[in-house]
Formats: sequence, structure tokens, C-alpha cells
Amino acid sequence: MDDGNGCVDSAGLVEVSQANFEVVPTASPAFVVEGNSTTLNATIVGGAASDFEFSWIDLVTSDEFQGDQVVVTPIKTTTYEVTASQGHCSELGNVVVVLREELEVPSAFTPNGDGNNESWNIPALVGYPQATVRIFNRWGNIVYEQLNGYLEPWDGTINGKYVPVGTYYYIIDPVAEEVPAFEGSVTIVR
Repeated sequence: MDDGNGCVDSAGLVEVSQANFEVVPTASPAFVVEGNSTTLNATIVGGAASDFEFSWIDLVTSDEFQGDQVVVTPIKTTTYEVTASQGHCSELGNVVVVLREELEVPSAFTPNGDGNNESWNIPALVGYPQATVRIFNRWGNIVYEQLNGYLEPWDGTINGKYVPVGTYYYIIDPVAEEVPAFEGSVTIVR
């Protein structure tokens, strides 16, 4: 600031710095099943990570972590915020980790018209909108198939008629990087 005499008074000046870098946070994997962990990474565009300090905060629990790479175990779908600092400059970035329910598949159901346990419900498949479910009889013929999500639980029928009592075999592919396809059997009891 000019004091009126041609002198500059630096006491009233504020130095403004603009960061010349960007922090890019990622999670690998970005989707986790309950109880599992994921790794958060902070990458710097316009600099070397070793020149920065990193602090993370879990915006659900307020837990804090330090470092450009941290391992977390979220308790629900969570946004993590990272601050990358170098001297007086800092930048923020966010990454979301989606928590999915563990898939619990019933081993039997009783489609007999009594209103109880009438279909093969797998509620956690709602979290896997691209899932495929295929059910086979003992000869390997498909008796039920759902692609792109398990939108309508199997009611124990094929073409509107009840299948015979017995054991059927399934393949479920959640189509998600954190959960591989799996197979098993389901028994129909009447």
C-alpha cells in the first residue's frame, strides 16, 4: 500500500497464492462389501506426491488419516476428503466409497401358496443392478434367468407352472469387481 509519500507499506498487504497443482483422489476398489477394506490414493497433477503432505477425513465418522495412500474400512457409503498441502498452498479432493451388503443366498424356499417364503428372495442383489441370475435343473436346463438385475425373485415356476420339488443349481454373477460370480444350490420344498 502506498503511504502517500511514495513509500510502500507492506504491513497491510496480503500475499495470495494460487495452487499450481491438483489433487486427484481414487479408491481401489470404489465398491466394497461390508467388513472389507479399500485403499484410498491421492495423486498429484502438477507435482510429485513426495513433495506434499496429505490428510484425509471420513465425512461420516470424522476419522482422520495421514498419507498419500491409506486403507479404510467404511461402515456405510462414505465420502472421503483429502487435503494436499505444499507450503502455504493446499487443494481439496473427494472420493466416494460405496458400501454393498454381503450377499446371503437362501438355500431353500417353499412356493406352496401359503403366503410364506413363496419366492427365492436375495435382498442384497438390489445393490448390484447389473447382476445376472441363472437357475438350472439337474439336467442343466435353465429354468429361470434374470439379466441386468434380480428384479423379480424366482417363484419356483417355469412358464407359469411349479417346478417339481427338489434341488436346483444357480450361478449368480453380481457383475461387480469386488464380488466374483458364485454358484450353489437351492432346494424347493412344499
